[in-house]
Amino acid sequence: MNAFSQYMYSVLRQVTQEFRQFASKCALGMLRTPLPRIFVICIAIALAISLIPFVLSLFLLFVLLRVFLGLLKTPQQNRTYDQQSSQTYQQQQIYVKRLRQDE
Repeated sequence: MNAFSQYMYSVLRQVTQEFRQFASKCALGMLRTPLPRIFVICIAIALAISLIPFVLSLFLLFVLLRVFLGLLKTPQQNRTYDQQSSQTYQQQQIYVKRLRQDE
């Protein structure tokens, strides 16, 4: 066996030993815990796990809805927005020119 495989073997052996110790501590803790409390903990974990996909799917639905509504916007509405933004830009440019003249 080369050095790398010996190293990996010792690492995996250590990991399994740590996992066994952790599992035995959890098992002893569960034996001391009353069953109704374990049942409530399991229900809470199940609810948390089931809420994550629900929240992600709602987020994706709202993003897709906004994209779809953005695509439905008529060119007239886009042109109006462009005109308003260009007017604002022109007003800003005039303000900057006046500031430079006052200096």
